[in-house]
Amino acid sequence: MFHGTFVGPKSWKKASEWANAMGDDEFSTPDWGGKNTDLARTEGALEIFSEIMKYHKENPDEPINFVGHSHGGNVAVMTASMLKINGVQVNTLVTKGTPVREYTL
Repeated sequence: MFHGTFVGPKSWKKASEWANAMGDDEFSTPDWGGKNTDLARTEGALEIFSEIMKYHKENPDEPINFVGHSHGGNVAVMTASMLKINGVQVNTLVTKGTPVREYTL
């Protein structure tokens, strides 16, 4: 669950409700920094990608689902793209209020 610009993971007060609606018992709200720059979003996606790859190696059968708000949605899209390039599938990606940006990897 990716928070939006200028806020942190604590902004997801109802994160557990979102996770439960998606059928997830476990969820995390990674802090990608929240600055309104392409660099901040890219750096955040790289860091989150690295953490998910570590988790996936230990839990290869666990589904990966993303929900992103605002520019957190762009971070989620970039992270999902990085995972796909590395052969890891994201089952569900939902964005809400995400500004449309084109990011190439």
